[in-house]
Amino acid sequence: LDWDVHYGQGTARIVGEMEGVRYASLHQVPAFPYEGEDPGVSGSHHNVLSVPVQAGTTWDSGYSDAYENVALPFLSSAGEWVPDVVIVSAGYDGLEADDLASVSLAPADYGMMVKKLHEHLEREHGG
Repeated sequence: LDWDVHYGQGTARIVGEMEGVRYASLHQVPAFPYEGEDPGVSGSHHNVLSVPVQAGTTWDSGYSDAYENVALPFLSSAGEWVPDVVIVSAGYDGLEADDLASVSLAPADYGMMVKKLHEHLEREHGG
């Protein structure tokens, strides 16, 4: 799970060739490296999810919806996909105070992402 302003193209390329692994990236568009701009699933095993968000997106104006209703179900859904471990590539350049990016998240939103991830895993898999 990658929340960062920038698309993790290196991780996506590696994971895309690996069976039994999934990768979801929430990232700003447009933004360097100007990849991952099309939403959806890719990879040789259909295991890479690109979730682009527009510049200026806040937790309440679309980021929460994309995270909870697109990224989390892709990473883990009861009966379909159960991860043994979830690794988070936690970029904090989406903070509204970061002058080099344009996603407008607050520090509390990052705590909410961790909480929502934990709740999702508990709900889907009981722990």
